[in-house]
Amino acid sequence: MSSHCSVVALAGAAGHLIASGDHTVTLRTTAGTLLQVQNPPTDLLSALHDPASATKTACTYVQRLNEEVAERSTADMQARWPEARRAVILTGTGPIADDTADALRTWGATPRRFATTQELLRDPVLRDETCVDNPKLVISYADSPNERKHWGLLEARRRPSVAWLRAYREGEVCFVDPLTLAAGDATADHVVRRRIAASLTPTAMTEWIHNAPGATTVPDTYARAMTVSKVLTVALAWAQQATTLTHHRHTLWKLVPATARTSEHPILGYELPYAANRPQATA
Repeated sequence: MSSHCSVVALAGAAGHLIASGDHTVTLRTTAGTLLQVQNPPTDLLSALHDPASATKTACTYVQRLNEEVAERSTADMQARWPEARRAVILTGTGPIADDTADALRTWGATPRRFATTQELLRDPVLRDETCVDNPKLVISYADSPNERKHWGLLEARRRPSVAWLRAYREGEVCFVDPLTLAAGDATADHVVRRRIAASLTPTAMTEWIHNAPGATTVPDTYARAMTVSKVLTVALAWAQQATTLTHHRHTLWKLVPATARTSEHPILGYELPYAANRPQATA
């Protein structure tokens, strides 16, 4: 560190003061914003090092700086995950679901967990908009086709105002579906049809998608981190109504840990042909 510059942490808030060689003092917030301090008392830095011997003026100024940092931190938290969108439902079990729940809580959401889609379908939370924690986003995770077999019913019963994000593993390969946000967006059925249509062996692909065995191994640390990161990225784009949301609504994300490669594939929503065995809204 330069002998002409000093960096001191604020005692009452997560910010720093930077005293430069040109006699200016700058406040750095937790978001990395640099704000020049106006008319600081001469013993401001001394007050941070030794509050007991500081002047009343310096102590008052430090308190004002602490309040400024606290207010900005609160605003940053609100911007990161707006309060009106913090109620989230998460279905699924296992390391990826657990890590997703931790990430959601850490970054401001309040996830309510359900072990299975069936359990969620039995709960009135998706049908009753008067619930105290009225969710606006459902995140579903599955380790096997068996865990995904009720996703069609969830799609049929989900209120249009509730967004839906799906992530899953097939063998060792991880997928994150396009975010279903509004009528006309790609559903889980659209994704399956698109994957089968794009396969050079559609019959085998169909068999695999619907009958693949459940995951028998725990995903490695890095595959887990990358998948959770992708889920969190899409969920944050939804929470913040970011400009990237359109991309996430039309893109299937795929991670192949064996080759450490990720890829993205466009998925478009369209009117599906009638299928007698497709779950209906009254099912």
